[in-house]
Amino acid sequence: MAQERCDVIFLSLFLRQHPMKSQLGVVMSLGSKAFTVFIPSIGVNAMLFLDEHNAWLDYASHGEGHDKRIVLTRKQESQATGLSWKRLEVKMFTKLSVSCLFKDKPRVDVKLQLEGPAPSGS
Repeated sequence: MAQERCDVIFLSLFLRQHPMKSQLGVVMSLGSKAFTVFIPSIGVNAMLFLDEHNAWLDYASHGEGHDKRIVLTRKQESQATGLSWKRLEVKMFTKLSVSCLFKDKPRVDVKLQLEGPAPSGS
Protein backbone atom coordinates (compact mmCIF):
# COMPACT_ATOMS: atom_id res chain seq x y z
CA MET A 1 0.00 0.00 0.00
CA ALA A 2 2.89 2.34 0.73
CA GLN A 3 4.25 1.88 -2.81
CA GLU A 4 0.83 2.64 -4.34
CA ARG A 5 0.44 5.78 -2.21
CA CYS A 6 3.95 6.95 -3.18
CA ASP A 7 3.04 6.48 -6.85
CA VAL A 8 -0.11 8.60 -6.43
CA ILE A 9 1.80 11.34 -4.59
CA PHE A 10 4.48 11.41 -7.29
CA LEU A 11 1.83 11.59 -10.05
CA SER A 12 -0.02 14.35 -8.18
CA LEU A 13 3.12 16.44 -7.85
CA PHE A 14 3.85 15.88 -11.54
CA LEU A 15 0.32 17.10 -12.39
CA ARG A 16 0.93 20.30 -10.43
CA GLN A 17 3.53 21.27 -13.05
CA HIS A 18 1.94 19.48 -16.04
CA PRO A 19 -1.89 19.31 -15.85
CA MET A 20 -3.41 16.89 -18.36
CA LYS A 21 -6.43 18.24 -20.25
CA SER A 22 -8.97 16.27 -22.31
CA GLN A 23 -8.13 12.80 -21.04
CA LEU A 24 -10.39 9.83 -21.67
CA GLY A 25 -12.01 8.57 -18.47
CA VAL A 26 -14.31 5.58 -17.93
CA VAL A 27 -16.83 5.57 -15.07
CA MET A 28 -16.19 2.56 -12.81
CA SER A 29 -18.61 3.22 -9.92
CA LEU A 30 -21.33 5.70 -8.99
CA GLY A 31 -22.37 7.35 -5.76
CA SER A 32 -25.02 10.00 -5.29
CA LYS A 33 -22.66 13.01 -5.54
CA ALA A 34 -19.49 11.50 -7.01
CA PHE A 35 -18.21 8.76 -9.24
CA THR A 36 -14.96 6.88 -9.71
CA VAL A 37 -13.25 7.36 -13.06
CA PHE A 38 -10.44 5.22 -14.51
CA ILE A 39 -7.95 7.21 -16.62
CA PRO A 40 -6.34 4.67 -19.00
CA SER A 41 -3.53 7.01 -20.15
CA ILE A 42 -2.07 7.13 -16.63
CA GLY A 43 -3.57 3.93 -15.17
CA VAL A 44 -5.24 5.65 -12.21
CA ASN A 45 -8.70 5.52 -10.60
CA ALA A 46 -9.78 8.85 -9.11
CA MET A 47 -12.95 10.31 -7.68
CA LEU A 48 -14.80 13.07 -9.51
CA PHE A 49 -16.81 15.09 -6.96
CA LEU A 50 -19.85 16.83 -8.45
CA ASP A 51 -20.02 19.39 -5.63
CA GLU A 52 -16.78 20.85 -7.03
CA HIS A 53 -18.69 21.63 -10.26
CA ASN A 54 -21.71 23.38 -8.65
CA ALA A 55 -20.93 26.73 -10.30
CA TRP A 56 -21.86 25.44 -13.76
CA LEU A 57 -23.52 22.05 -13.27
CA ASP A 58 -26.71 20.59 -11.75
CA TYR A 59 -27.01 16.87 -11.09
CA ALA A 60 -29.58 14.33 -9.97
CA SER A 61 -29.11 10.67 -9.02
CA HIS A 62 -31.58 8.04 -10.22
CA GLY A 63 -31.98 4.28 -9.82
CA GLU A 64 -30.27 1.67 -7.68
CA GLY A 65 -27.59 -0.96 -8.16
CA HIS A 66 -26.76 -1.70 -11.80
CA ASP A 67 -29.45 0.77 -12.96
CA LYS A 68 -27.91 3.70 -11.06
CA ARG A 69 -27.23 6.81 -13.11
CA ILE A 70 -26.53 10.50 -12.57
CA VAL A 71 -28.00 13.05 -14.94
CA LEU A 72 -25.81 16.13 -15.38
CA THR A 73 -27.26 19.37 -16.74
CA ARG A 74 -25.26 22.49 -17.54
CA LYS A 75 -26.65 25.58 -15.81
CA GLN A 76 -25.86 27.93 -18.66
CA GLU A 77 -24.00 28.07 -21.93
CA SER A 78 -20.63 29.52 -21.03
CA GLN A 79 -18.11 30.45 -23.68
CA ALA A 80 -15.40 30.54 -21.03
CA THR A 81 -15.52 26.76 -20.61
CA GLY A 82 -15.75 26.08 -24.35
CA LEU A 83 -18.21 23.24 -23.75
CA SER A 84 -21.13 22.60 -26.10
CA TRP A 85 -23.08 19.80 -24.36
CA LYS A 86 -26.16 20.57 -22.27
CA ARG A 87 -27.19 17.23 -20.72
CA LEU A 88 -25.20 14.09 -19.97
CA GLU A 89 -26.35 10.82 -18.42
CA VAL A 90 -23.56 9.09 -16.51
CA LYS A 91 -23.76 5.37 -15.73
CA MET A 92 -21.33 2.49 -15.44
CA PHE A 93 -18.70 2.48 -18.22
CA THR A 94 -19.72 5.92 -19.57
CA LYS A 95 -16.77 7.50 -21.37
CA LEU A 96 -15.96 11.06 -20.31
CA SER A 97 -13.45 13.75 -21.07
CA VAL A 98 -11.70 14.97 -17.92
CA SER A 99 -8.77 17.09 -16.84
CA CYS A 100 -6.28 15.51 -14.43
CA LEU A 101 -5.00 18.07 -11.95
CA PHE A 102 -3.15 18.40 -8.66
CA LYS A 103 -5.47 18.43 -5.64
CA ASP A 104 -4.43 21.56 -3.76
CA LYS A 105 -6.10 20.65 -0.45
CA PRO A 106 -4.67 18.30 2.17
CA ARG A 107 -4.11 14.73 1.24
CA VAL A 108 -2.05 15.06 -1.86
CA ASP A 109 -3.98 13.34 -4.62
CA VAL A 110 -5.12 13.49 -8.25
CA LYS A 111 -8.09 15.79 -8.81
CA LEU A 112 -10.45 15.30 -11.74
CA GLN A 113 -12.36 18.08 -13.45
CA LEU A 114 -15.24 17.13 -15.74
CA GLU A 115 -15.11 18.48 -19.27
CA GLY A 116 -18.00 16.49 -20.76
CA PRO A 117 -18.68 13.42 -22.87
CA ALA A 118 -15.71 11.75 -24.53
CA PRO A 119 -15.24 12.69 -28.18
CA SER A 120 -16.71 10.27 -30.69
CA GLY A 121 -14.40 7.43 -31.51
CA SER A 122 -12.85 7.26 -28.01
